[in-house]
Amino acid sequence: MPVQPLLLGLKFKRTEPIKYSECLGQYITQHYGEKACRNSVDDLGELDDLRRQLTEDIEVTEHTEELFAQYYGNLCLIERRFPVTQYEGGVNACFVWADAFQPEQVLELHKIGLEKAATLFNLAAYFSQMGINCNKETANDFSLAGKYFMKAASALHFVRLTVMPSLMRTANAIEPVDMSSICLEMLESIMVGQAIECVFEKSVKSGAGHRPLAEIAQQLAVMYADTYAVLCEKAMKKHFERPWRYTFKIKGLYYEAAACLHQASHLKEKLGRDDIRSAIKSQIGYVQESANLIEEAMRLCSNVKYNALMKAEIESARKEICETLSDLQTENMSVSMVRVPPIEELEQIQTLSPQALPKIGALEYLEKPLASVRFNSIVPEEITRDWSKYTDMLDRMLRDQTDLIDRSSDDARVRLREMELPERLHCLEKGNASNVPDSIQVELESIEQSGGMENIRCTSQQVLDMNLAVTADLDDCRNMLRQLEARGASTELLQSYHRKIDGYKENLNVASKTDSYTRETIEKNREDFERLTLAKAAFEAPVLESPMLLVDSTEPAEAVQALRLGLDGLEAIAHQRNSLEDELQKTKRSDDIVESLMAMPSGSRQNDIFQDHLAQYSTIRESIAKNIEKQKDILDAMGHANDVFIKSYDFVDWERKRRAMATRWKGRIEAYKNIIHSLQEGIEFYLTLSDAVGSMKHDLSSKLNNRNERAVSSPAQYQQPAQGDPSHQFSSLLHLGNQAVEEEEYTGVNPLFSRRK
Repeated sequence: MPVQPLLLGLKFKRTEPIKYSECLGQYITQHYGEKACRNSVDDLGELDDLRRQLTEDIEVTEHTEELFAQYYGNLCLIERRFPVTQYEGGVNACFVWADAFQPEQVLELHKIGLEKAATLFNLAAYFSQMGINCNKETANDFSLAGKYFMKAASALHFVRLTVMPSLMRTANAIEPVDMSSICLEMLESIMVGQAIECVFEKSVKSGAGHRPLAEIAQQLAVMYADTYAVLCEKAMKKHFERPWRYTFKIKGLYYEAAACLHQASHLKEKLGRDDIRSAIKSQIGYVQESANLIEEAMRLCSNVKYNALMKAEIESARKEICETLSDLQTENMSVSMVRVPPIEELEQIQTLSPQALPKIGALEYLEKPLASVRFNSIVPEEITRDWSKYTDMLDRMLRDQTDLIDRSSDDARVRLREMELPERLHCLEKGNASNVPDSIQVELESIEQSGGMENIRCTSQQVLDMNLAVTADLDDCRNMLRQLEARGASTELLQSYHRKIDGYKENLNVASKTDSYTRETIEKNREDFERLTLAKAAFEAPVLESPMLLVDSTEPAEAVQALRLGLDGLEAIAHQRNSLEDELQKTKRSDDIVESLMAMPSGSRQNDIFQDHLAQYSTIRESIAKNIEKQKDILDAMGHANDVFIKSYDFVDWERKRRAMATRWKGRIEAYKNIIHSLQEGIEFYLTLSDAVGSMKHDLSSKLNNRNERAVSSPAQYQQPAQGDPSHQFSSLLHLGNQAVEEEEYTGVNPLFSRRK
């Protein structure tokens, strides 16, 4: 199957212009003075030039990789030395990047991490396009293209595991689909797959054996089948256009077909020397499966608009496989005459071993960003290192506090779920929708959305109107038949139409009886249907009855009150916790340790300054600890009150009443559904009958108009002869006989219409 692979390149993400000379220059002026800003003019200008080259008109040349490496190194430098933020006192740089696959979707963040992630995504896109642009003539050409695709996979791998997790931890934004973990992993797999495609083509040109070629092709089939499965997931299906999904479906089918073809050739070589019959039947089985797979791929190519090259290559492969299969089958029928086993009985084709799969390596300039001497006159390198060290310490401390808060919130949710709160307290409230069983709630919400009783009323009226319309059309047809009879139409033609009308009338009478029964049922159950609302179901739902108490015992009521107060307390705790988290972030934004480090007297220790700055978080940390302890006390008290609540109230009796209520409402809902189903059947019936009667009415009208025109042009032929004149009677019969030959004869059987009685 000498097919040139259809390799896909990633599109570059688009962005809006941003000038570091303005946003960074303003920050440097405010914090370090105008002289420092003037000294940084060249550095800022070079940064602007770098970004412009890598975002506006990106050149896909070997030199561009070096530009990406330089720009990424500068972004890491800016991240260490300047606080990019939307808040006052930081570098007010807003990065705006469009989605690579849905450009109308954009993400705006005051985060240098977004710029890093988008830049590396474009680096991967650059490598993929370099791979596509390579010549595909020799084995070395495919080897070079494969290296570019593996570099693209490396860039995506780094974004997925390093850059995006760091960004989303600090960004208050929804993760963009094109840079989500699932999408990046899929794109990474696609790039690796295309590198393996290059290995496959290189192996073909190098004359590799059929066994390794079958394994490589099967590996590609599995990988592209997984890619197709990911693209069919809900979020990805909405984001990627249909051709994206089916391209990988087709590629998976193609490579599975190629695997079967090479496996057949391998078995022929392996078994042909020892067991010719076994080799022949295995070979035909694999080639037959290959033909089935390539036919399915061709069918998908025909149903969806695809790259013309891909369709031509698939067609070429199909022609080759079909010719091979035809030759084998002819030989088998005339010589070997062996039974061809189904693919399930044949040896499973192996994929590549884990050791043979290409490994995603690291790009050195991503793991260790290129060193830069920019802005050293403003913030010396040693100060930057100290700042980075403090930032790491601060981030660890903040993560620990955030983890404490998250664990505490999770503990509260678990404890409340175990106590079934606040749901159990709703059992005491008359008219609370939570007391209605979930299945009944879903059904009632669906009924309300569809219109409920008003929907029945309108649909029933629609059925009645359609019945009357069809009845009127049938009456019109009978009138036209009488006129045709008066005009001397053939008896056989008239009888054919009379049989049709009688058949339609009979079906209409049956339907009318069904409609009448349905209307009677609606009227009989009107009150039940009008009550099918969630509010009325909630009002009818049982509530927990107050327990029998001694005169001096108020413990159950106190337990209920304690539970309500506990829920209020937990809500207040949650609000306080959110405020503490906001306060942590606010303190971090105002924590400018660079100024302290630059003003540090000689001989002073860095750790002392670090501890001084970390001390400003002590009060917040203590408040978080108290918040967590207070929540624990509230949950413990609620646990004791919940035990008393359960023992005091008869939940068993309440559940029994709730089940009985559910049974009653299920009956009402089922009756409603039956009526709706009957009415919908009626509409379908009348639509079908109306089309048939309308067609017949149109035919009769055409014939009547034709006869009227003839009567005007030749009135003598259509005059009534005298009753006693035999010659006129013979002439009339002769005319009618000839006319019968001219008329179109309708002898077909009436269409059958079904209507549930």
